[in-house]
Amino acid sequence: MNGHLDADRIARCILGEASAAERAHLARCAACRLEVEELGQTLRAFRGSVRDWSRSELVAYESGAELAGRSAPGTPCCIAVTLLLCLMGIRISLQQPSDRQLARDGADPDSVLLERVRADVARRVPGGMEPLLNLVASGVSPGEDAQDQPLP
Repeated sequence: MNGHLDADRIARCILGEASAAERAHLARCAACRLEVEELGQTLRAFRGSVRDWSRSELVAYESGAELAGRSAPGTPCCIAVTLLLCLMGIRISLQQPSDRQLARDGADPDSVLLERVRADVARRVPGGMEPLLNLVASGVSPGEDAQDQPLP
């Protein structure tokens, strides 16, 4: 066998499925033998880690199954406090008049200004650009002169 063993042949050696030529090469080649041994050690360590992890998960699952019927000591209290805070927030928001209502009543000049800004922002295009929008909407093609077209 020429050269060193490739990854497939090394895998077969680790699995115990090596051919007679591969076993003979391992007996002669220290580099391939070292690679097979190191990869084998890594796989054994990984297998041990997986087994340890699965044992710890099983223990945690079994102990969690025992506690599943019980709730945490503060859970009902936390739920009650959360519900109370939500209800208080809803009540406060319903009691406060909206900015639009203040603007309609004219009670607050800042609210009136804010309402005007909202109206300007809500427009499709700024007022100064409406003629350009009308020109584009009228269908003037790029080669035609815009002055020759009648305004809508």
